[in-house]
Amino acid sequence: MTVKTFRMLMAIAGVAGLVCTQSVSAEDAVAPAKPPAGEGKHHGPGPGGNPTEMLTKALSLTAEQQTQVKAIFDESHPKMKAIMEDAALSKEDKGAKLKELRTATDAKVRALLTADQQKTFDELKAKRQQGKGGHHKAPAAAK
Repeated sequence: MTVKTFRMLMAIAGVAGLVCTQSVSAEDAVAPAKPPAGEGKHHGPGPGGNPTEMLTKALSLTAEQQTQVKAIFDESHPKMKAIMEDAALSKEDKGAKLKELRTATDAKVRALLTADQQKTFDELKAKRQQGKGGHHKAPAAAK
């Protein structure tokens, strides 16, 4: 695996971490809806912390794309938090709602990307999905 591929995989893992139900407590997911300008810190779940930065590196986002992607994540974050804190929902219902939110968020992000960026984004999503359902590795001949 090349360093670039590994970095792209880590970026999408950070995005997946936004809605991961197993490793995130509601307190960990709380972050201001609009962090102070210039800080660039997103204390959401995930190994890298800031999904906008990770996607910027993986996809070479323009400044305008970065602003738009950040707005999408800022919009989805309170929704994710509300789902996670909804005591009326079962774990399965929370997972389903979080998956639906992640799918909608991914679609919004993808719509902002160039054709080349979309291809890379889709590859990252596919790798993210291969890693779901446990800690088993994807088949060696997957690509």
